[in-house]
Amino acid sequence: MSKKTKNDDQTERKLSPQEQERLQSFQAMSSELRKQGYRQVSLVIGIDKANKLAIIMVLPLLAAGMALFVLLGDGAPIGFRSLKESLLFFAGVILLTIAHELVHGITWSIFSPNHFNDIEFGFMKETLTPYCTCRAPLGKKEYILGTIMPLIIIGVIPTAAGILMHSFMWMLLGVVMISGAAGDIMIINALMKHHSDCSDQIICDLPVQAGCMLFER
Repeated sequence: MSKKTKNDDQTERKLSPQEQERLQSFQAMSSELRKQGYRQVSLVIGIDKANKLAIIMVLPLLAAGMALFVLLGDGAPIGFRSLKESLLFFAGVILLTIAHELVHGITWSIFSPNHFNDIEFGFMKETLTPYCTCRAPLGKKEYILGTIMPLIIIGVIPTAAGILMHSFMWMLLGVVMISGAAGDIMIINALMKHHSDCSDQIICDLPVQAGCMLFER
């Protein structure tokens, strides 16, 4: 029988065999770290909250993007110029969403002991949310870098490029990808708000939930 897990919104979902194995591995690693004198701080990010934040972020981001597009666009048209371009936009959203998770994985793999062998990808059918997770503990700076990189590469850069190249499609793609990084922004915010006198801090990505577990001593 499949195990279930709850996020902080109290919604349950069944775990796949791969997720169950990853959860057990995480629990064993957490137990070992506690034996070494670490205390753990859970920083769970609710998927529902992240999705709501993404929706809230879209309008002000779009307003700012369009204002800059008009200001610097040299009369470039606002909107899709053809059916083909609109179809390319929707295909771009799907491809960049996948690329978002790949950027997480590639960045974390640089610092992970077993590199890309420590990286796993999955998909939460209940919330239609793809995800990437790192099985190995990482330093705080390395974890934050891997968390923020998709926001920069998949969100900020396409937005800026769209504005500078007078491409409404790329500007809009960037805006959507920035708002899609709402969960990452929440994780980074939670880490930055956590103040501690402990000098030894490592971070483990949560195996079946959005967020991370901070270990410190």
